[in-house]
Amino acid sequence: MPPKKGGKKKKSKAELEAEKEALEAQLEQERILAEKAEAQRLADLAAAEKKKKEEQIAYRELELKKLTHELESCQVEVLAAAEQLAAEEAKKTEELEWAKYTECDDKPDASSESEINTYISQEQEKKPDDLDEALAQCIYTETVATDLLKVMAGAQCSGDNTTQAGCEQFLHELRATSSTKLDSCSLYMVKHADEFLEHDQVLIAKKQAGIRIGMWINMVVKNFRGALKPIVYPEIGLQVDIPKALNTMQIGIRLMYHPYDNLSYLDASGADDMVLGGVMTLDILALPPKPKRVKPQWVLRPTTVDFGSELQPADTPYSGESAGAGGGVAALRCTFQVPDSVFMVPEENPKVVAWDTQKLKWTMDGIDQNTNEYNSANRQLRFHTLRTGAFALVQSRVVHLPYRQWKLEPALKVSETDDFDVDDDEEGCIHYTLSLRSFDVKIQIRDAVCQLLEPNLPDLYLKDMAPGELLYALFDRGINIMPTDADAITAQGYDEGVSPGLTLKSPELEAKLNDDVAAAAASFDFQGSRWNRKLGKLHSAFLTRETSIYTGGNAETFDFDMALVESDAESRSARDAPGVGELASPGMKSAIVVQKEAEPKPALGDDPVAAAAALLADDEEKVVDDAPAAVEETAVEGEEEKKAEGEEAAAAEGEEKKEGEAGEDEKKGEEGDRGAAVVPLMVNEQFDDTRLNGSDGVQTDTHVYLTKSLQDICSEEAMERIGRSPPQLKQTVQQLLLLTRPFSFS
Repeated sequence: MPPKKGGKKKKSKAELEAEKEALEAQLEQERILAEKAEAQRLADLAAAEKKKKEEQIAYRELELKKLTHELESCQVEVLAAAEQLAAEEAKKTEELEWAKYTECDDKPDASSESEINTYISQEQEKKPDDLDEALAQCIYTETVATDLLKVMAGAQCSGDNTTQAGCEQFLHELRATSSTKLDSCSLYMVKHADEFLEHDQVLIAKKQAGIRIGMWINMVVKNFRGALKPIVYPEIGLQVDIPKALNTMQIGIRLMYHPYDNLSYLDASGADDMVLGGVMTLDILALPPKPKRVKPQWVLRPTTVDFGSELQPADTPYSGESAGAGGGVAALRCTFQVPDSVFMVPEENPKVVAWDTQKLKWTMDGIDQNTNEYNSANRQLRFHTLRTGAFALVQSRVVHLPYRQWKLEPALKVSETDDFDVDDDEEGCIHYTLSLRSFDVKIQIRDAVCQLLEPNLPDLYLKDMAPGELLYALFDRGINIMPTDADAITAQGYDEGVSPGLTLKSPELEAKLNDDVAAAAASFDFQGSRWNRKLGKLHSAFLTRETSIYTGGNAETFDFDMALVESDAESRSARDAPGVGELASPGMKSAIVVQKEAEPKPALGDDPVAAAAALLADDEEKVVDDAPAAVEETAVEGEEEKKAEGEEAAAAEGEEKKEGEAGEDEKKGEEGDRGAAVVPLMVNEQFDDTRLNGSDGVQTDTHVYLTKSLQDICSEEAMERIGRSPPQLKQTVQQLLLLTRPFSFS
């Protein structure tokens, strides 16, 4: 076959070798160029990183220099303020001492350990026989206890743990003397029951200033119809229904109610519950042999060793080691009236406990919780028990915690007459609001005085009280806004699906927050931020703005800015430049940052896993912040664009929210408003701690004192108002913050 015309000529072996060598040379050249480019890129990157690190170190050195200078230069102001406060406190103490001296009152001074000790020793010797006399002595002792409570509250506010512990011990011993007096007159009634006999029985009931006592002595055995015999003291709101077996015995039954809890103090382990109102005591008492009347004026009373100077319990299944065991024993049915002072009584499943005298703690053993009933119409609580002793209605200490929101803001004074005096009322008044689960507590602060505005408790409304005194009074009424570290373990947050427990701020951070916020409270509005609980124990975020209350009644307000107070050692600048240095104690600093209090997008469906996945898919470039203590660095570039997008998203969210709420009733709307302050942090949210620009357009600095950070964003008038605010006002705010702990429990 002849060759094809126009066919490509086949390359020779030499040509193929030449092409191969050329290609290899080209690839080698490209490799060399790529290596050079990569080396240059790495060099540029290293140079940039080195420059960045040098800038971070330089910034950190400059920051520490400024912070240290501020800390040292402000010491004069701090000492001067402390001296002024000490002088005012000394003057106040002198006035109180003079007033006490001029009253010529022989009541012991609650602040004097020796006088209280002497009083307790004297009261322990008193053994009154007359019930009215015993009650009168108990009431007088309670006035001493009230004074002691004020001293104890003051010690707690000042952090004097030694004095506080001493007052708690004295308080327990004082009230123990009252119990001894009531035992003494009860013993007399048991021994002299024949003198009180009416219609074949003894039925005595007395009450004074909240202390209630009733005595029933069964001297003549009678049959009755029904399973239980009611022993009723309508005048004092106490009742016990006893089974037939007890009615056949010659016994005495004593019911008492003390408007305070003098037993929980003995529980060394601490209790998760708080007593509401006070303690009811049920005793079944043995009777001595009957006396014999020889002549009208002669009565022979047998004396026994058992009936010397103490009451003796009757031998029944309800006392002793077998108490509460059951075993076919009919239960005692007790009823007592909860005092009007208790603000909120749990109507569903009320919990009643008994005091275990052996273990020294409250227990539910021997009480049928399924039969507990509370009648809100007459405030009567009924329960069934297989034991005698002390009983109490209790609720969890954290039933109202954590706070949904808190606010601290200058305000115009609220008074009984609603009269307003510009000169008297324009400044020097602050309102502190704590939003609990179902209601608000609102306190008015003026100088060293606190006044309750909400809730509506007639005996406390606008009553002048010291901070600790008011909070103890609220505690007695079932409102605990003095949380402890132990309360943080059982407190249940508002985010769905989270386990109980709160992350407490460090003691140093809490103390700094209390001092700094109190110092600026006369001129700035403060309120909690949803970010606070996300930032861990060494960082705290909250909202603040210059108040407008004095320029239009807050009708036109400034926008809130985000304040960040944190441990300097755990701040971004310290992490970026480790080893450069550290800020002197307490080692805290503050800044105003760009982060806004924007609500997150609505949850997607009921499945939290699917909702989280959808949110992550919506913005894959954002990093999940799972470390509570970390404050992540965010890019400044594109900040205006992100801000515009955030505003559009917020507007869209507002429309969706309006549509969703259109069909809800008014009550549900109010609940939504209350809960709006507590919004969950979405899984892809980050806190932006970039410092805000000041009015001059320059980024603001970090500061040791919050007032210095606020100075960068407020008017001169605001700072002048801070300067002339009374030191006692600042101290009172600081003490309220110390006791209520909004930064850890919100």
